[in-house]
Amino acid sequence: MSEQNIFQDLDNISENLFKKFVTKTFGLMGVGLLVSALVAYLTFNDILNDGFIANLVFGNQFGFYVLFFGQLGLALFFGFMLYKMNPMIAYILFFVYCTFTGITFSVLPLAYGIYNVFYAFIFTAVLFICCAIIGHTTSIDISKFSGLLIGGLFTLVIISVVSMFINLDGISLIVCYGGVIIFLGITAWDTQKLKAYYEMYSGDEEMLSRLSVYGAFQLYLDFINLFIYILRIIGRRGKK
Repeated sequence: MSEQNIFQDLDNISENLFKKFVTKTFGLMGVGLLVSALVAYLTFNDILNDGFIANLVFGNQFGFYVLFFGQLGLALFFGFMLYKMNPMIAYILFFVYCTFTGITFSVLPLAYGIYNVFYAFIFTAVLFICCAIIGHTTSIDISKFSGLLIGGLFTLVIISVVSMFINLDGISLIVCYGGVIIFLGITAWDTQKLKAYYEMYSGDEEMLSRLSVYGAFQLYLDFINLFIYILRIIGRRGKK
């Protein structure tokens, strides 16, 4: 076997391992979305029947704060403890977060209607898949635009906080469209980062396992935020 064939075989093996890493990451993200959807459906039915979960979580402020700060705490924990976390713990925490999100989203059909939620989910899925493909296949280094994307993200956070105290209804639709554009870009960027993760820790199976969960978590958050902004746009148009 020639030296060229040996290098070609090694490249093929590396490419197959990378594809396996990407498939695992997106598969985990997809399972997380299914968990959230199932929990949201069950909790929504529980709310309609004034059941246990409805009273426990939404019937008092304590339950709501536990849910809110639980999600925030898990997100911060993922970011700060990634390199020290046992992979199995990372899997468990990821699905706990997905469960919390499902409970939170169970009230969306009451606010926007079941059909609007369904249409928003389908539209989000199409846009998300397109941007993920772009991020996976493009030769453009999307990290060059990271400053713009992060700046836009911080702007959205600031506007969201300000809107809690000041009525910004006049620009809310513009903010929603801006949110969609920003999270489409972040989706492509997070997808492209998977290759950087793999190349940095290739051969370290435990670290790659952690990064697979972390990558799935990032993509999951991208989908969720994209979904929220699209749902707001559809909900506002439906009221006209």
